[in-house]
Amino acid sequence: MKRHILKFTIEAVFIFLFFSCEKVIEIDLNISEPKIVIESEISNQPGPYTVRLTETVNFREENAFPTLSKATVRIYDDAGNTETLTETITGFYNANAIQGTPGRTYTLEVTTGENTYKAVSTMPPPVNIDTLTVENTGSFGPAGNGETINVQFTDPTGKNNYYRFVLIINGIEQDGVFIDNDELQDGEIKNLLLTNYSENTKLNTGDYVTVLLQTLDKSTYEYFRTLRQISGSEGGPMEQSTSPANPISNINNGALGYFNTCAVTSKSIIIP
Repeated sequence: MKRHILKFTIEAVFIFLFFSCEKVIEIDLNISEPKIVIESEISNQPGPYTVRLTETVNFREENAFPTLSKATVRIYDDAGNTETLTETITGFYNANAIQGTPGRTYTLEVTTGENTYKAVSTMPPPVNIDTLTVENTGSFGPAGNGETINVQFTDPTGKNNYYRFVLIINGIEQDGVFIDNDELQDGEIKNLLLTNYSENTKLNTGDYVTVLLQTLDKSTYEYFRTLRQISGSEGGPMEQSTSPANPISNINNGALGYFNTCAVTSKSIIIP
């Protein structure tokens, strides 16, 4: 099959981390019942893995999100491995024994009070980054300096693949949603420009840049896709959390949040 080099830009928007189950919902801006927010990620990298539990607040209230303590949190897989997580600090639960493995299906189960929330996700196989390069795109780059990171990778053929990219500059993870899929171009060599991650960030000579490539299942990809659609303003994760619309969740029973089981590869460069 002849391969074509595809180059396009993934637009990034600032992350907020709350979303609803199965559809984008509208929440009353003045009064709404608190909803549980579950944030969890398991990867093929060594643990421990963390589950964070919080509750939403009303739109007009200060963004001080109460954590949820004394919940029962379990993770188990289709190979018979199971672990009840330990609450290390209020609202944060650690998994120390279970290990993320591509191809396995994982279930997250959270019980608080009389309510139980569950999510199921299968970890896809990893995809390697071929090269990272710095490209000058004129005034289109962050802070107008025109320089941005180009990620080249080869999409495996024969199945739908879903991707998220995490950009880290000098040890600081950049706010932004970078995603891609191969629904229209299967098995191609892809070149993606990671732009607009921060108006205040400028690439400088000597900067150490790392890109993580996460392969996602489709339900997790849908979270990031709808997140990118509905969060178009500046601010970090917590500054946008009380938006009246929420991204699609892969957690049942009305919970907000996500359960991401991803295979991760990475590559780093020093800016010349």
